[in-house]
Amino acid sequence: MYSPVHNFLAVGLSVYFYVLAQGEIGAARTSAYYAVSPFMGVLLSLLIFRQMPGKIFWAALIIMGVGVYFNIQDTNETMQKSKIKERKNGTCGCGCGCAGCR
Repeated sequence: MYSPVHNFLAVGLSVYFYVLAQGEIGAARTSAYYAVSPFMGVLLSLLIFRQMPGKIFWAALIIMGVGVYFNIQDTNETMQKSKIKERKNGTCGCGCGCAGCR
């Protein structure tokens, strides 16, 4: 009984909210925020188990942090460029037929 419930909570809800976020804020920004989730797991494990990890862990954590930083920065720059392009073209860019796309 534990396994299906755990699977639903850990994987099912995670995928559900990921897809929901993609519809709301876009794939690139969702991926950037989703990349932060391992850090939340690390914080929880440090609080729960109260053990200090080794040097390799901290080095890997720093490298992952730098990667997430660049991912978020790239996402922000891409979003700004997209908005500027949309203003120049007078479209929202989705082709949905709204006033901005006509």
